[in-house]
Amino acid sequence: MHKQPRLPVLSARLEAVASLVAPCARVFDIGTDHAFLPIELVRRGICQSAVASDIRPGPIAVARRNILRAGLSDRIETAVTSGLQGHEIGPDDAVALSGLGGLEMIDILAVLPEPCSQVILQPQKSAMELRLWLVANQYRIDWEDLVQDRERIYVIIRAVPGKADPSNTIDRPDMSLAEAVLGPVLLREKPPLFGPYLKQVARHVQSASRRMPELTDVMAVIHEWLDRTPETE
Repeated sequence: MHKQPRLPVLSARLEAVASLVAPCARVFDIGTDHAFLPIELVRRGICQSAVASDIRPGPIAVARRNILRAGLSDRIETAVTSGLQGHEIGPDDAVALSGLGGLEMIDILAVLPEPCSQVILQPQKSAMELRLWLVANQYRIDWEDLVQDRERIYVIIRAVPGKADPSNTIDRPDMSLAEAVLGPVLLREKPPLFGPYLKQVARHVQSASRRMPELTDVMAVIHEWLDRTPETE
């Protein structure tokens, strides 16, 4: 009797990314590391196939072993390349980017001639710039979530193609500055981790407001919400 291979358990952060991926033909996991995310997405039937891509050959060698162990070599390809270079993204495909900075994500997504069906993004920093870019480039942020992994709270963003106002530019996005900094869906839904998330973001906003005085208004929004919910830890 053959034992079933033990598959890796996703971290809380990657599980949150996986939960935001809507059913799709194929997912491109850029910066895949060891391919844990695409393995789970294909295994769960969320995506029919996947491409695990990383700029480093070492992690891809490990990814190939993990894919083989999962019995998914016929459904998950691997690639050693930078960002989306060499990939042909179809209209029914999804792109997942996690563990990178928002500015890096912008550089990667900017090569797409048209928005793909969905992008699932977990930026380590520069979420404001990323949201502004998405809105200015024919994407609509349709869901956001928060997850705590160890001592840090991470934001996950899902964006889909949406009608953009032709007059919009990176300097005049179709969202307020508070929405760009804090997240339009998070501000509307206020999920359970919203209070701790605001406290975490407030430290960065306070520092950045020295060079961007307009962020003072965002700090006011943060303090107003926290003052209304003093029990939030």
